[in-house]
Amino acid sequence: MLFRIFVSLAIALNFAVPLTAQQMANLSKYSTEFSIDLRNVNDDQISVSVIPSVQLPNRDTVVFIMPAIVPGTYARYDFGRFITDFHAFCADGSEMETIRKSINEFAIVQTAAQRIHSLKYRLKDSFDDTTKPVIFQPCGTSFQQDTNFLLNFPGVCGYFDGLKLSPIVLTIDKPEFLYAATSLHSQARNAERDIFTAETYDELVDNPIMYSRADTTSYREGNAIISIAVYSMSGKVKATQVAEYIKPLTDAVHQLLGEMPVEHYSFIMYFANPFRGDIVHSAMGTGALEHSYCSVYFLTEMDNSPALASMIQHTGSHEFLHILVPLHLHSREIDDFDFRTPKMSEHLWLYEGATEYFSHLALLKSGLISLDEFRSRMKQKISMSALMSKKPFSLTEFSRNILLEQNQQLYPIIYEKGALSAFILDILLNETTRGKMSLLSLVQNLSAEYGPNKPFDDDKLFDIIGKVSQPAEQYLLHYVDSARELPIEEYFSKIGWNYIPHQTITAYSFGTLKFKPSSDSTALNVVFSFSDNTLKLEENDDVLSLNSKPVTPGAIADVENALTHPSMAQAAIITVKRNGQVLTLTGAPSPKEQQRNYVVEQIPNLTDSQLQLQKWIFGTKTIK
Repeated sequence: MLFRIFVSLAIALNFAVPLTAQQMANLSKYSTEFSIDLRNVNDDQISVSVIPSVQLPNRDTVVFIMPAIVPGTYARYDFGRFITDFHAFCADGSEMETIRKSINEFAIVQTAAQRIHSLKYRLKDSFDDTTKPVIFQPCGTSFQQDTNFLLNFPGVCGYFDGLKLSPIVLTIDKPEFLYAATSLHSQARNAERDIFTAETYDELVDNPIMYSRADTTSYREGNAIISIAVYSMSGKVKATQVAEYIKPLTDAVHQLLGEMPVEHYSFIMYFANPFRGDIVHSAMGTGALEHSYCSVYFLTEMDNSPALASMIQHTGSHEFLHILVPLHLHSREIDDFDFRTPKMSEHLWLYEGATEYFSHLALLKSGLISLDEFRSRMKQKISMSALMSKKPFSLTEFSRNILLEQNQQLYPIIYEKGALSAFILDILLNETTRGKMSLLSLVQNLSAEYGPNKPFDDDKLFDIIGKVSQPAEQYLLHYVDSARELPIEEYFSKIGWNYIPHQTITAYSFGTLKFKPSSDSTALNVVFSFSDNTLKLEENDDVLSLNSKPVTPGAIADVENALTHPSMAQAAIITVKRNGQVLTLTGAPSPKEQQRNYVVEQIPNLTDSQLQLQKWIFGTKTIK
């Protein structure tokens, strides 16, 4: 999600490369300075120093706050629990009284003789922490000495009450061989020290940093520079390899949007060894978190290149498309985020649901997935929505109350039902405007009116949309703002898709069989057979032909599918090699009633209106 975040680190003396007079003048406006030491790490803990400016509120008690929640995660994490050894000092070095008001708030007591000069505290990283709630790794912290430091700043830096919108300077001392991957503004960088600035705490949080040995690459996509930084725990995954998978994705988004709405964007990617259970301690930990000009990924290393490419493209397309929403279209709740007691926006259907839909649409329009695959993904979203929730519910109410425990458990449904709702809204807009307006063009037009620096009022969005499209407003009020089932069957039929929630069919089976290809793919080896199989196949049999057609590398998949999922009751004749002898076996599949749920099928003969609507939505290149 969009977070405007700016943080400052303490400026230390004796820079390896001195700052110029102009650079010093540029830093003079910053009201909080943070210093982070990445050279002296003990037990996966780092030290942080904070120097406030004279702008610090003149109060008897000053409160230093760590975030309870991170924008874009919709879960309470309480990052203050990772702080140890919190101390405050006045100018003469004497220690001041501190009181831990809550898990995230530290009160420093001031007197006439003692005013805050600096704070110091130590931090544990979240990757090695197993206490509840477990931190979603893409927004967590990793302090691996001389290897990797993932600095998501909600888990590193706090802010003084009243100074959240004040500028920040961040100074990081580091081993000379570690490189900083970030979109944060850099003021000075050398072998052992980096200095960054941010205009507000919000901007700081919006710009994480990953330190590791340099493995980076970049390329131009339209008017934007795309940067990729990779840390791979075992060294299996390389930035150049990731770039091969990311390039088609950014090209797909470029084609979808027409032009890139940002000038630069960074993919910051951490690949964990899947056998490191101490790091990969939750399946829900793998994934990514979006920011305005970058996204952070926590994925597992894998040897299968197609599977790795699919994982990166599926995850990356969603995160990258957040450059549209909420970066360029968002409400006040996101624009000025309350890290202590946040008020959640009611428009997750837009921020996450529409973005998820756009990510699949971009892959479809660019040819990275087929229309059959797109339809299969929409079917899966229907079944997953039904699995997660047995009754309809209001997406807006769900979003407003996302921090409630029952909604936390249900949160992933926003990527399923939210995306389906966006798809239906896209069909409606294209139908009612005869292709002149889509959900994407609606969002782009609203983004042009509002943009990154002009948030809308959360409760006014439907009214705003209604001024552009009353049918869209009525749909949103009826199906998004109310607890009603989505009109999937009605709208899918408009594009020539037949949707059947539940269906009983007659299926056929040769029995319980499992195969694997031979080493040269000229035979199917029977790995498992149950006595119910009508072909009387036995384990270790090699199937050589089916209905007189020999098994070949090009046909082996079709033969296996015909034996495991026959489409009709027709008998089969196969030749097999068993214990050195070639045998001919014959058998017919047995009929069996089977329940199919959430069936989505293409209607064979489309009407002109159905075909035209498909072209408007999916593109003429997709629909021939």
